[in-house]
Amino acid sequence: KKRTSIFKNLFTLRTSHRVALAVCLQILRKFTGIDAVGQYSVTIFDQLGIPSLEATVAVGAVSTLLAPFGIYIIDKIGRKTLLLMGSVGMFVSMAAVGTLSLLFDLGSCGDEGSTVVGFVIVALVGLFNVSFACTWSGGVFVVVSEFFPLELKGRKATILCLMIG
Repeated sequence: KKRTSIFKNLFTLRTSHRVALAVCLQILRKFTGIDAVGQYSVTIFDQLGIPSLEATVAVGAVSTLLAPFGIYIIDKIGRKTLLLMGSVGMFVSMAAVGTLSLLFDLGSCGDEGSTVVGFVIVALVGLFNVSFACTWSGGVFVVVSEFFPLELKGRKATILCLMIG
């Protein structure tokens, strides 16, 4: 059996639709906003009057500890269901953060009401991170690795994850 280059057969007619779907899933994973939340969480929490370092560490620790849970349950509830549940969790938490930010003047910290709202927003950001960690974080890589035929699975999934992940 003649071996061909990995890049040469990456976009063959047989697997081109699978490659396109894998690329789209990886791009959607990046568009969830997890990088922006991680990058700006200290600033967000600081503006809310919440101890930013402690809140960021707490949210990150919970997300890290719960990430393996998603891989554990992916076979029990299904790949599509897991990704949809994560999407709903991320949407609801960020919609609630946006709504609370519009309803309350969170720039003027100091009263008890804004402090309570600040802690609620920290919890919602934590929910966003947990929703991502338990679903999209590892779930996309599992789904992408299963798109390809067995003889091409390892090489193509590795290339796609390295290119986009």
